[in-house]
Amino acid sequence: MATQKRRRFLALCLAGSTASLLSVGCSAIPSSIGTDPASARMTTIAVSAAASLQDVLEAIAPQFQAAHADIAVDYNFASSGALQRQIEHGAPTDVFFSAATKQMDNLAEQGLILADSRQNLVSNNLVLIAPTASALDIADITQLQDVEIRRFAVGDFRSVPAGQYAEQVFDRIGLLEVFQPKFVFGNSVRSTLAAGDSSKG
Repeated sequence: MATQKRRRFLALCLAGSTASLLSVGCSAIPSSIGTDPASARMTTIAVSAAASLQDVLEAIAPQFQAAHADIAVDYNFASSGALQRQIEHGAPTDVFFSAATKQMDNLAEQGLILADSRQNLVSNNLVLIAPTASALDIADITQLQDVEIRRFAVGDFRSVPAGQYAEQVFDRIGLLEVFQPKFVFGNSVRSTLAAGDSSKG
């Protein structure tokens, strides 16, 4: 029974068409812990980043620390929409990695980013994921209309860029209303992927 359920589970993941890096403030302050001169010169920067970028940012962190021994990085991972709201409410943030331009645009309109600090760094592709044991044979997303799917995990349409892009795609191919009752919403890309585990039971 569990295997049958897994075969009917799909997850749509998209970190975003462009992930942008932008400095939103200069709140980094020297650490005052200890009396060692080296410790006194240590600076901590607050980095808010889309959950979809957590693995890669943590993977390159040692390289950054090796090149900048006097800088400590304090990461805050969440959906881009949630991070935008945190920044709007005054959360200390020095660097913001967003998975979509929408959140950047909103912050820029409110004057919450430093002028000329915005950069597009990476791009992504739409990914349709099914369990390895799945019997589904899909080569194109439009084929979804021809198969039986019990549940479909997507990012929240309101706050997760992956969900917003998924919503646009489903609407474009005429399947948004068809799949609406089957959507299982995640509050980030990582939680959307994790929704697959819940299908085991």
